[in-house]
Amino acid sequence: MRTDDGRSLSLFLAAWLEPVAFARWRAAQVTELLTDRITRWATEQRWQVRREVPSVVESATRPSGVGYLDLLCRRPDGTRVAIEIDRTDKIRSRSKLQHEVAAGALGLWVQWGAPRWQPAPAGVHMVRLDVRGHHDVAVGRKLYTRVPPSALPAPAHGPGIPRPAAPATPPPSTPSPPPVGGCAGTTRTGHPCLIEPRPSGLCHVHDPAVQCGAPVKGRRCTAATGGGPCVHHRGLPAEPPALF
Repeated sequence: MRTDDGRSLSLFLAAWLEPVAFARWRAAQVTELLTDRITRWATEQRWQVRREVPSVVESATRPSGVGYLDLLCRRPDGTRVAIEIDRTDKIRSRSKLQHEVAAGALGLWVQWGAPRWQPAPAGVHMVRLDVRGHHDVAVGRKLYTRVPPSALPAPAHGPGIPRPAAPATPPPSTPSPPPVGGCAGTTRTGHPCLIEPRPSGLCHVHDPAVQCGAPVKGRRCTAATGGGPCVHHRGLPAEPPALF
């Protein structure tokens, strides 16, 4: 993509995500799948990509004003693309994206779930996926299924109207769900960490890739920052160096 038109960008991403299919997945698994697919989409455009990046927003409900963007990308021309991924219309996500747009970034909001969508916030471009959910009594939680429009059967036709030929290509295969369970790390008290893991198997607190990493007295600062140094060590080299 060589255009700064947010609408064109949202249509491009929607086409990339259209084949996504899964059956009986937990909400966290769906969100992780979409995060991975969008990361790959941005990487293939030769963009720099980071997850869980701090974003300063103006919010009366959170005086500190610090939140995290699901994804923040930087294009070769320097344009920043802020992306949020949600199952519901979160006021916090609206605030973060509108703040990023006001600061000059392109804002993309990927929403998935039943199609009861709210109007898009000003300046933010939507990508919406129809995902059906049902409460599974056996597992005691809500599970989600998505059949992409291209894999749905053709509608019935009246007499004398020929049915269209079946597509030559098979429907997309359903990927295996991400691992269920908590992070592979342990808490300070030695107990297993129950936070949803990132693709590395560690959560956003324990994964070194999204920690400060600044060397302090022969050790690494392990403050969770989303990547790059924390506010106390911004004058020191980080491990690994930040992309932004």
